[in-house]
Amino acid sequence: MSSRGGPGFDGRGCSSLLGVRPFWRFLDRPIYRRNCAGRLKQLGKNGRGQANLIYVLDLARFAAELAVRPLPEYSVYNANGAEIPTFDEYFDSLSRALGQGPLPLSEMRPIAAGLRRQARRAARLLLRTQQGTLRKIAQGKPNLESALSAIEKTFQRDVSDEPRSRFSTRVVYSNDRARRVGLKPRTSLQDGVRASVEWAKSKGLIKQ
Repeated sequence: MSSRGGPGFDGRGCSSLLGVRPFWRFLDRPIYRRNCAGRLKQLGKNGRGQANLIYVLDLARFAAELAVRPLPEYSVYNANGAEIPTFDEYFDSLSRALGQGPLPLSEMRPIAAGLRRQARRAARLLLRTQQGTLRKIAQGKPNLESALSAIEKTFQRDVSDEPRSRFSTRVVYSNDRARRVGLKPRTSLQDGVRASVEWAKSKGLIKQ
């Protein structure tokens, strides 16, 4: 987040937002839809990177604090939450809040996982480049249309298709400077995820 001095500021924090609408934008991605369906598994060593998250209401309180403080022009602050979980811990908390229970262990070995990732990438490329042709072939044939839809759903991008570095990078964006000018994150990971899921359910964004 950078401050332009006075009451105006420009939010560009390094952390991901956790909570209400920002949470739903994440939930709408294939990774989170997979979690909702109970198909997401632990990433092991590939999920040990830090998830730099901040609950949106904690960020809003910090923004309000910046708005009334005299700050140097174009000051930059990292705003992190009360705790920095690993991505596996974050996904596990999300899985529990969604009623799916603890995130199960993955039994796939690294070589097999790499081959699967490449095969799925090739399948998505084929589906994307030949979608028109495949749709024409299946048109008017309910069984083929259903099969094609099932295949497209199967090969939707999910967490196992992400580069290993996506969730394994171990870096924490220090919020020491932000704390000195009023950042006081109060919301734990579990409370933030739980509140976000309840909000999404209340809006009909998650089937109960």
